[in-house]
Amino acid sequence: MKNLLFLFMCFVAVESYPQTVVFDKEHFSIVNANAAVRNVSEIGYHQTLDIIRQNTDDIILNSSSLALVQTMIVNSLTQINEVQGCNTGKDDS
Repeated sequence: MKNLLFLFMCFVAVESYPQTVVFDKEHFSIVNANAAVRNVSEIGYHQTLDIIRQNTDDIILNSSSLALVQTMIVNSLTQINEVQGCNTGKDDS
């Protein structure tokens, strides 16, 4: 049975028609041009993404610096208030 099936498949394979390859130079050049433009666009996109990432990092750094400066200002004002409070308390005595 297997041999019969094998022979049948061999005859069918011999009688089948293979596919032909068609090469169109204009279509091929258009596809290559499209790929080149897509590649350039992707490179530009990644460069823009890197710039956005750098700007975000700068904003985070500036926010951290601002928080540190605000803390220093509050601490300085607190020390001034404490010194003024001590001076006024001594003057009242």
